[in-house]
Amino acid sequence: MSSRLLAEDGARFITTVTRSSIGPQASYRVILDAGGRCLVDSDLRSFKTYTEAINWLALEADRRGFTTWQCAQE
Repeated sequence: MSSRLLAEDGARFITTVTRSSIGPQASYRVILDAGGRCLVDSDLRSFKTYTEAINWLALEADRRGFTTWQCAQE
């Protein structure tokens, strides 16, 4: 398995966009339960617009092979 967690490995892709005083903050977590261990890959970034945040999440999902995902808004 590569160091990047992928949909084909059985990982889950979880995203959130949070409003902040500096603009939307987008984050994702890729989680893989692997034989009693939980592997996690994550990132958090700030954006000027909500659309930019969603586009970044879509790019990160696509890079990992996720074709469907949902985004929680806080």
